[in-house]
Amino acid sequence: MSKIKENKMTYIGTIFMIVLILSGIVKGFMESLKRGGWNNYRNLFRGQEFYDSLFLSLKLGIITTVLVGLLSLLLIYFLYMISNKYSIKRVRILKNIIISPILFPYIVAAFCMGMLLMQSGILGRIAYGLGIISQMSEFPQLVNDKYGIGIVIGYLWKTIPFMILMLYPVLEKVKDKWYDLGNIYNATEKQFFFYVVFPMMKNAIMTGLFIVFAYSFSAFELPYFLGQTYPKTLSVYSYLRYAKGPFEERGEALAANFILTLIVIMIGTVACYFYNKLKQREG
Repeated sequence: MSKIKENKMTYIGTIFMIVLILSGIVKGFMESLKRGGWNNYRNLFRGQEFYDSLFLSLKLGIITTVLVGLLSLLLIYFLYMISNKYSIKRVRILKNIIISPILFPYIVAAFCMGMLLMQSGILGRIAYGLGIISQMSEFPQLVNDKYGIGIVIGYLWKTIPFMILMLYPVLEKVKDKWYDLGNIYNATEKQFFFYVVFPMMKNAIMTGLFIVFAYSFSAFELPYFLGQTYPKTLSVYSYLRYAKGPFEERGEALAANFILTLIVIMIGTVACYFYNKLKQREG
């Protein structure tokens, strides 16, 4: 009986969340049509700036997601290897140090990245002090650069700890339940990780990487502080068009923001489809 009640509460909560999200999407769409109607969307699609911003957002999102996936797996593998040699307490302390950037708000992360990476920043001063460069201007431009390197580094600093936070509990759970069985079959540490641990992490990896992509595609703070003047990411483009542009262009800014939301939802739907296909194939 208690289980039926729990299921009912879960369904009610899910329906409530869906209604809230859908109502927000519908309201955003209606707001985008208030000033200018469908002309807001026509003007956006006719302008080159919108496509440049969209391409930059997609590029930064894809690059960040791929790098986060690779680097977080390397870190998890490193934590797995040292967990076989050191006590679990020491490994957890190291894990907590790795995930500590999560504690910093994104606006603080943007400020820290700027202080660290700008030509007259901490790294530039260290390079100058060591004689690697003869003047500050020789240090590579990593902030407000055309490739978005500073933005990607900022994303990595914030999202890799998030992935470790998602994957580490799976690592501990699998080790506790299956490690002794691996020893019975004389599996090496490397074999145990790639044939037992990694397959059990697939669901968490896919979920985490989608969240990372959704964030890095639509984030505002880091691109706003570390990005170049043109092109801007879609979120920054939408904000500046709304906050600093002419009053009559606010409808276009809201339309750009709605399109950004729609793209994230579409990508999420595709990701869920392939996720379910993968589960059916494995099941």
